[in-house]
Amino acid sequence: MVDSEIERRILKILNDQNPWWFGEKVRKYKEFKRRDYRALIRKIDPLRTTSEKPMAIIGPRRIGKTTILYQLIDFLINKRNIVAERILFLSFDFPSFIQSPKVHFNDIIELYSMRILKEPLKQISSRIYIFLDEVCRLEDWDRILKGWYDQEYPIQFIVSDSSCTYFLRKSEYLTGRINLYRMFPFKFIDLVRYNERRKIEEEKKIDNTGPKLRAEFYKAVENK
Repeated sequence: MVDSEIERRILKILNDQNPWWFGEKVRKYKEFKRRDYRALIRKIDPLRTTSEKPMAIIGPRRIGKTTILYQLIDFLINKRNIVAERILFLSFDFPSFIQSPKVHFNDIIELYSMRILKEPLKQISSRIYIFLDEVCRLEDWDRILKGWYDQEYPIQFIVSDSSCTYFLRKSEYLTGRINLYRMFPFKFIDLVRYNERRKIEEEKKIDNTGPKLRAEFYKAVENK
């Protein structure tokens, strides 16, 4: 059990990073949704899958991983009507984590369960979603994640990290227990769509190959 000062610090971290618990919108993000977004939606959409296997999104820094995490959270709340308190987001780049070495992950989950969900972990009534950004900054993250997954609680972990090589080396504890998604800089078609700002109906008409796509690309480059 954590002392009152550590508990206060943890709750502040949770409240600061999860404004949707208080009726606020998901943190501002770019409206544009790259093709990776659609692929990832299919993996966590409660109408499409019952799997609670953790999902990891890895890729270089500054390619939009955090943005996609926020977009997934927005989808769950606004498109699938998931209760906002059942979605926890934690960024390990957040200053409070760097300044709070005594804040342990298991304590965070326990407090989240009791203070936010108001449900003991063993009595969780429906699935919760836990998003962990830059997870490799969490010491022993792989063993921790394996431990939680093996408990078979209705928890869907979605994690991201920029240290691809380190992540793959450390994730050996999760072999067979995690879905890995590699994210790269903009795909060719995403570049065209982003610069043209086409509506969804129009986007579907863009062929991935052929003269029309090449023409759109040249036009985007000329107008850049």
